[in-house]
Amino acid sequence: MGLDEQAWILAGNLNVQPSRGWQISARYAAKRTIDWSNSLASHSITQLAGARSIWDVSARWDAGVQGYRMWGDGAAGYAVGVDLGCLVWKNLRLSLGYNVKGFDAPTSQVKPTRSAARICI
Repeated sequence: MGLDEQAWILAGNLNVQPSRGWQISARYAAKRTIDWSNSLASHSITQLAGARSIWDVSARWDAGVQGYRMWGDGAAGYAVGVDLGCLVWKNLRLSLGYNVKGFDAPTSQVKPTRSAARICI
């Protein structure tokens, strides 16, 4: 980002455990950018909101579902997926998941929103 660019980012996560075997995570982020290059000022606002819920099926196995929505400047996308996880070792979870529908979040290093299979540790 150069001297003629500016970005403001707001992001937050909320994690709730309504019962012993159920976890819910919610995420929201917004990014506002301004570019003054070429003697023009262009503004952009992009937002992302999503949630994930995981249920313990047994002491070692869990199942989850997630949904995300990204929108801004006339473009929008959403992601919906499921996963199955296993507690391999104490505090080490291995999960396999698949997003039925997805999008690429260009600023994200982790890609939980792509339409593809995924493995997480």
